[in-house]
Amino acid sequence: MATVDALELMAFRFSMGQVGLQRRLLPEEISALHLRASEWFELGGLITESIGHVLRSEDVESAADVIERHRHQKRSGGPSGPLEEKAPL
Repeated sequence: MATVDALELMAFRFSMGQVGLQRRLLPEEISALHLRASEWFELGGLITESIGHVLRSEDVESAADVIERHRHQKRSGGPSGPLEEKAPL
């Protein structure tokens, strides 16, 4: 399993590449990539990033599932309260 630092680096690279992706991929392909990224971040324990990507996928059911699974955990983005208080909905 990759370290958190490696996951953060991959997140940065993915975010920086999104502008180019929007010009070359169909919206449903971009949505599918966001879902895959969400799953990947969730497996790595980066729940805030996972939620961000699942919300960008516009798959409401998947977003609800991720938020429900982690609603009592703290965000991975630093010192903060439970997800139910901080989730970007």
